[in-house]
Amino acid sequence: MQFRSFLTSSQLLVVAGKNAKQNEEVVKLAKSGDLILHTKAPGSPFCVVKASSDKKKVDEQSIKEAANFCAAFSKAWKQGKKQIEVHAFKPEDVYKSKSMPLGTYGVKKTLKQLKVKPEIGIGMKDKKLQCSSVSALDKVYIVLKQGKLMKEKAAEKIKALLEAKGLRVSKEQIMQLIPAGAVA
Repeated sequence: MQFRSFLTSSQLLVVAGKNAKQNEEVVKLAKSGDLILHTKAPGSPFCVVKASSDKKKVDEQSIKEAANFCAAFSKAWKQGKKQIEVHAFKPEDVYKSKSMPLGTYGVKKTLKQLKVKPEIGIGMKDKKLQCSSVSALDKVYIVLKQGKLMKEKAAEKIKALLEAKGLRVSKEQIMQLIPAGAVA
């Protein structure tokens, strides 16, 4: 099973876990200069924004785009929360003790707190289909909203909309891209 990922508008890679085991792995990918994001409330993926090798720093726009993505794949998105708080941390400020469950980390210091109104879309980035913050996409095909549609039904609807725009995609591809409860 692959991690969720996308490229920001600044061409930075964002990697996110799909479950507790992957969250463990994603946090271990974070190196100095990268940022780790998670919603304030439990029930979201850990997202790592990989700093570029030349700048060694993550830009503000990439942080906002990663926060949107983190929020969209959180429990708060499924619950229909209109504003979701996401925290950003330096890798050195995240720790793990033996008593913590799989996929759970402690935080010594929060670097940044962002309140986001989650908006993500499906579109093209560098000639590849991705689901991400709308501002990260080169071409937006569909903006996704929070809703109660089952993931399978949403994927069928999104597949039909993309095919109407001339894109050939499988329902399985779309299922891997979208959060639960997404509506086109």
